[in-house]
Amino acid sequence: MAIGPTMLDRAIAFDVIVAISIAAVSLDAAHRRTAENLPLLLVATLLGFVGSVSIARFSPGSDDVEESDDDSDDQTDQTDQSTDRSAGEAR
Repeated sequence: MAIGPTMLDRAIAFDVIVAISIAAVSLDAAHRRTAENLPLLLVATLLGFVGSVSIARFSPGSDDVEESDDDSDDQTDQTDQSTDRSAGEAR
């Protein structure tokens, strides 16, 4: 896990390890027919989700969100112009 080529590969490995441990704890709880492990499962699930999202958001190359905002403004302007043209043709 520590020698992955990129940080995102290590994040995926961590996510897989968390998922496997959640499955193991769930199977143990099902086998013993107890709900004692439910808080542990919730914390592990939250840890895996928040960890994956934060790594994906703050990793290099995740600046696509800011670039797509500029693109969406251009697309909105083009949509407004095409709507104006079609409204003029309908008259």
